[in-house]
Parts: sequence; C-alpha cells; structure tokens
Amino acid sequence: MIAGFGALAGLGPLLASFERVLIVGGEKSFPLVKEEVERSLAEAGVAHFFSTYGRDSSRDSVLRLAEMAEKARAVVGIGGGKALDTAKMVAHRCGLPVMTVPTSPATCACWSALSNQYSEEGAWQETVLHAPPNVLLLDYEIVGKAPDRLFASGIADALAKWYEGRTATKNSPGLIVKTAMQIADLLKKELFELSAKALQNPELGQPRLDVIDAAMRLPGLIGGIGGEKCRTVAAHALCNAMTLFPGSRNSLHGEKVGFGILVQLLLEEAPPSEINELFAFFRSIRLPLTLKELGLSSELAGEIALRCRETQSSLRNLPFPVDPDALERAILLADSFSLLSLRT
Repeated sequence: MIAGFGALAGLGPLLASFERVLIVGGEKSFPLVKEEVERSLAEAGVAHFFSTYGRDSSRDSVLRLAEMAEKARAVVGIGGGKALDTAKMVAHRCGLPVMTVPTSPATCACWSALSNQYSEEGAWQETVLHAPPNVLLLDYEIVGKAPDRLFASGIADALAKWYEGRTATKNSPGLIVKTAMQIADLLKKELFELSAKALQNPELGQPRLDVIDAAMRLPGLIGGIGGEKCRTVAAHALCNAMTLFPGSRNSLHGEKVGFGILVQLLLEEAPPSEINELFAFFRSIRLPLTLKELGLSSELAGEIALRCRETQSSLRNLPFPVDPDALERAILLADSFSLLSLRT
C-alpha cells in the first residue's frame, strides 16, 4: 500500500518490471489522470494499453478484458469502484498481479479482497472472492478533490463494517475476529467525529485525510483480518436487491447501503437512540435516505423484500429468520422515518 500526495507520479517505477500492462478505467474517471499516468509510464519505459470496463463490471466485460490481458503482464485499475472491481476480476481470471489506483472515495474496492459483478444493465449478480490487490496506490490529492456526494457514499459503505460486522460476529470467538471488530469500532467512532468537518471544509486538512483512510483503507484491513467472519448482512443484501430495479441505478452503492443499515437496525430492534443517532449522522453528511431519493417508490418495498430473500442473499447471515413481510415493514418504516424528518 502506497499513499501520499502526488503518489501517482510513482506509478511508472512501480510497474517498470512488468514492461507491458493493461489499464482498466472509467470513461469519466480515467481522463482526469490520463496525462500524468501516460507520462509516468513513458518515463519508466512501460508499454500500456487502455480499455474502459464498458457498461458495468459485468461478466461480459471481464471476459472481453481478459482476452486483452493475454498481452499484458499486469493489470491496473484506475477509477471508481466498478473500474477497480473489473480490474481485480480480470487479474484474478488471468492469474496476473493487479494494482488499484482509486480516483473516488465512494467505496472500499481499492483494497478489498472481493469484487461485485453486475449485469450489463447494472443489476447485482454475485460477489466474487479473490486475493486483495497486490498494490494500492492512493493519491490523496486526486481522491481529495472528489465531490462530497462520493465522500458521503464511501462513509456509509465503510460504516457497514461495524453495523454488519458486529451482527455477523456476535457468536464468533477468537482474537482475530475481536481485533477486526475493534478496528471497525474505531472506524465508526472516527467517522462520526470527523465526517461533517471533512465535508464542510474542502481543503485537504487532517479530517478529510482521515476520512479518506477510514472509508478506503480500513474496511479492506478489517476484511483482511476478519475474513469471512466479518461478512455482509442485511444492509448489503438490501443494496444488492435494490440494484435489480432500474430506478435505483442513479444512486450510489454506499447510498443504498446507508439505507440498508437503517433497515437492518430496525430488523434487529436496535435501541431507538442508536437509530436516531445514525439517522442524524447520515443527514448531516447529506446522504439520501428515502426510497424516492434513491430512485425508487414505496410501492416497490414488497418486491425489494422478496428479492432480498433469494438464496444468494447475505440476509441469511442475520442470527434470526426474516420473512418478506417483516422485511417489507422495516423498509417502509425506514422510508417513513426519513420522510417525516424531511418535513420537520
């Protein structure tokens, strides 16, 4: 892991021994760093060829890029979560080393040992497990310029490590799990304390840098230590189910996860004080929290609940069974709670 201001300038020297690399990026994100990337690679004598990941981080995209990767000795993902997930899946399929260069703080894809695979239409299909990236190159200057909306999404996604992890590990003994959850607890406390300050001040001061690390680096560390014990639960199950409905495509992964955390707390019958605290925090960072804000309608709550119950759903990691009716009620309650807040 290499992190710092101007870290991107070191891309070429890090890849010099590979001679020829495939770069996977996004149509919008890669142009932001294209000039510096090409300069660094040229100075280091590294040949490269570039391709976008396509419409989504889908199986078709991975297969197409895997054919291109036959000419490469390493894969580099540059961009947001879907570009990085696609690069990791291509490298995993081809048995090549992979480097991630994030341009967005919206997810922890840059350091996690898994990738989400979607259909060409953006519907979640499966989570692919693999080794973590060989190198994470994190340039604070690039990521720090991201819009606040991307920061808020990454914050919500990172917080799921605590809210989902404590449920999944409730009856899991051992020092390793305990260590992972202590880090998750620290992550939560730091994000609660620093996020509003970081988003109120666009300058790259210490609060904003700490939020970047908490949202992008710590989740991967927690997952690396805790492994399958620190699993996703209801929040990510709900997020994945929502992607099956076209209206949600304009909302970000972490935005849907944030709503999912609130639903999970309602299912768990968490103390009202805890739910109110999290809700107020999400509102302070301007996270969308109603179904309408996420591009959906309350009439879809029942269908979303049914899709959550599919066999592959991480909803099964809850320590108690949840029927579709109970899940629908929790979704509608979270939505009505959010709507009431907007009116007051």
